[in-house]
Amino acid sequence: MIEVIENSTQYLHKDDLNAIAHYLKTLPGHGERASYKPDTTAVAIKLSAIITGEMEHPGAGLFQSFCVKCHKVTGDGEPGKYPKLAGNSIVLSKNPVSLIRLLLEGGKTAQTKRGPKPQEMPGFAEKFSDSQIADVLSFIRNNWGNKASPVTTRQVSTLRHALQKQP
Repeated sequence: MIEVIENSTQYLHKDDLNAIAHYLKTLPGHGERASYKPDTTAVAIKLSAIITGEMEHPGAGLFQSFCVKCHKVTGDGEPGKYPKLAGNSIVLSKNPVSLIRLLLEGGKTAQTKRGPKPQEMPGFAEKFSDSQIADVLSFIRNNWGNKASPVTTRQVSTLRHALQKQP
């Protein structure tokens, strides 16, 4: 999508953007099993797990060591710089492939004429095992009010192998 934004959609006129928005609003919604509902009690417990890296919450230690700097202990990120994880549609997606791929390969935000400086997220394919990636993503998908199915080691392994086969 970065190429689409950088080379195309950032140049659309307001009428075009309004037409696209109108069209998208006419499409029927489809239900997801994932949800987001802030829960301050659960958030406080999970924040404690992030800070201490408790083993009862697999993935908390990795999140604390590698993700907190940008995405914050609260999962709120930094507006205009680092995305929120709390309530994020990619985090809550029924199919976690995009999220797994992002953690494996990293990514960067699009560069636009009037937007903020592009930010990059490193890939962790070389640092994390399949089970570690599954743990940290499952932790992210079920914290700060997020409720989504856990990521499995098999899902990570399958995608990792598919990406390694690409030219």
